[in-house]
Amino acid sequence: MRRFYILLIGLFFIDIANAQWIKQTIDEDIHLKSVYFTDANTGYAVGDSCYFVGSVGHCDGIILKTNDGGTNWTVQIGGLDHILFSVFFLDANIGFAAGDDGIFLKTTNGGTDWTSQTIDSTYALQTVFFTNPRTGYAVGGINDGGTYYKTLIIKTTNGGANWMPLSSGLTNNFVHSIYFTGTNTGFAVADSGIILKTTDAGNSWNIQAFDCFYMFSVHFVNDNTGYAVGNKWVSQEQRYYGDIYKTTDGGISWILKKSILLSANYIGQFNSVFFIDADTGYIVGNGRNIIKTVNGGEDWTEQPLGNLYYLNNVFFADDNTGYAVGDYGMIFKTTNGGFCEVKTSKEYFKIYPNPVSGQLTIETAQLKNENTLTISNISGQELIRQQLNNCKIQIDISNLTSGIYFVKLVSDEIVVVKKIVKE
Repeated sequence: MRRFYILLIGLFFIDIANAQWIKQTIDEDIHLKSVYFTDANTGYAVGDSCYFVGSVGHCDGIILKTNDGGTNWTVQIGGLDHILFSVFFLDANIGFAAGDDGIFLKTTNGGTDWTSQTIDSTYALQTVFFTNPRTGYAVGGINDGGTYYKTLIIKTTNGGANWMPLSSGLTNNFVHSIYFTGTNTGFAVADSGIILKTTDAGNSWNIQAFDCFYMFSVHFVNDNTGYAVGNKWVSQEQRYYGDIYKTTDGGISWILKKSILLSANYIGQFNSVFFIDADTGYIVGNGRNIIKTVNGGEDWTEQPLGNLYYLNNVFFADDNTGYAVGDYGMIFKTTNGGFCEVKTSKEYFKIYPNPVSGQLTIETAQLKNENTLTISNISGQELIRQQLNNCKIQIDISNLTSGIYFVKLVSDEIVVVKKIVKE
């Protein structure tokens, strides 16, 4: 395969007021579609690099790599004839990328070398996912006359050397995302609010349809708990909504957890969802915010970015370190789980569960200065005192006797007291 230029891209860091996502600006002509980290320092991003020859625009596929947690990125592959939409790694060495016109790339040495092939020039590959070095899947659509994409799910059992189409029961639904929780069990999401499930490694698929025009992203945290996000148009209101679905039984049933009004000033179009665990997750899209939940999708808080951005993918390397990538050279990074403001009109901090028997979770607003938390009984006797250095903590109150207690948060800005019941 041709080897392309290597370019060291120095990133310009900008602090956004009151934010914990830091913008890392690279070339604005680079549009990033997918990001994947194999450890805290080593990551890959793919997309396209666009330029003009006279008045004619051209976009070439590109693969970037960082070895220092995103401070610098090198161009591993540039000048590809096809845009890349997905990157996926099994370990530090074995990785894959896929994109338009059936392009598929593979590395076995951490990106030092990539081999490339065209699976089928009519294939538009949106997501690639491997369960082991030999078995992998790619989804997207088939170009039908240049104006429409038919359903596409393909599989390889020899590391990508050969691919075969799978029958899903769909025909005219573009498939946007695929995720496997094990060797045999996987999920895919598609247009018309479709969620697909296989339990036999793709040989057959169960179809579930929901009230969602597009279903863009699916992610699981274990065999049972997963999330899928998409968008819908409500004609009666003439407005778009972002829908968040959740399963806790391995995809047997899905529950609509939230339907959020979309707007550029908030978040417009849900493009990607990623959960660190069953409770903590993030959604990115086209808008001024990343949104986050810490209670399994019950509530979502804004993490402001400062301006309107078109973010296509989000990925966390560990519990605190995450990346969101998008168009016009946008890479955002957090090292503390993002902006942790509790965005409600009535609450400066949340406590749950309540009543509580053991672990009490406290989620505070953005910590700007020193914050002190105390727990007192109804007689005013202070029983627990703790300095808050994180916007989400847990306190074990299992040793307290049953009854009513008061939780007080004291900062330079506000004093808030809440009542809890110890069972």
